[in-house]
Amino acid sequence: MAKNEQKDKAKNKKDKPSFGQRIRSWFKGIRAELKKVTWPEKLKFRKNVAAVLVIIIVSVVVIYFFDTLVTAFLNVTGFYEIKPNEAPLAVQPAIETSIAEEAPPEEQEAEPETKENEEEKAAEAEKVEATAEETTGDK
Repeated sequence: MAKNEQKDKAKNKKDKPSFGQRIRSWFKGIRAELKKVTWPEKLKFRKNVAAVLVIIIVSVVVIYFFDTLVTAFLNVTGFYEIKPNEAPLAVQPAIETSIAEEAPPEEQEAEPETKENEEEKAAEAEKVEATAEETTGDK
């Protein structure tokens, strides 16, 4: 029984037209269908094409105008700007580290501890705390 099925498949393959013949037949069918179409006169065709092109151009101009208008409005209102004191709640303020803290011990330069350095560090710490309070709403 399996042999009969193999013979049938081989027979069907032989009956099947080649790829080139199938493509040629497909294009002949398309050509036959296009001959059945009632085509408009050249003047009517040109008017229709011109109308479509005008509609496309007008649509592009209108979309460009509104896009430019909305973008300008959003820029003027500051929608695209992120203000430093209005960080999202989920974002914690970054703690700045100095290069000396990140460098290996042998490359670190010793800074003399002066009263001015201590005051600067205290002022920076206060700023970080104030920013953290503003973003979380705690006061």
